[in-house]
Amino acid sequence: MTKRNVLQIACVLGALGTLVSTAAAQVAAAPNAAPRLVITPSTRSVVAGDSLQLRAQLVDAAGTPVPNARVRFQAAGGHFEGSVDSSGLVRAGAVGTLPMAVIGLISGEKPVVQRFEVAMVPGAAARVAVTPKPARLAIGQRVHLGATVFSKASDRRDDRVQWTSSAPAIVRVSSDGILVAQATGRATISATAGSASEKWAVDVAASPIASVEI
Repeated sequence: MTKRNVLQIACVLGALGTLVSTAAAQVAAAPNAAPRLVITPSTRSVVAGDSLQLRAQLVDAAGTPVPNARVRFQAAGGHFEGSVDSSGLVRAGAVGTLPMAVIGLISGEKPVVQRFEVAMVPGAAARVAVTPKPARLAIGQRVHLGATVFSKASDRRDDRVQWTSSAPAIVRVSSDGILVAQATGRATISATAGSASEKWAVDVAASPIASVEI
């Protein structure tokens, strides 16, 4: 191998070494090149009519806060459902979804933006509306009951309603709200969801003769 070949190989190896060093430096610098936003709390829902304080912090890939970074919140629609100020205080107006964005600002660098949604949910069950609500049945008569659950603010909820009868031998009610009159007497029917309930009395009379078949 000539001296010239040796020099060429040395140059190639030197160039490869430079490329490897540059790549390693880029990899080492990569974690700090892409800061991200951490938003708390992670569960983002608020009862309609209440408020929620959100917080955000700009951190690097190692989770270390970025020095001198600033963050601000802003709504991205859904003004009827609620509002959010720049500090992250959310005020829920009505049941629905409030889209918003949080922006991380670093002097001299491109802003970091993250979009997310906050769910505005109904309050606890406060009222159960039942329809129909029969007060008198004949033996053998069947009625399919329906029930809707509302919060104190009259927001509709999707709770499962539990049906009970104080006297199942007189009036039986199934888990899906089928009311069946079985014997003469009186029973109290209850529709319950959480701490809310609706109750009413049902009287059962003997079935009148409607027709005679021979």
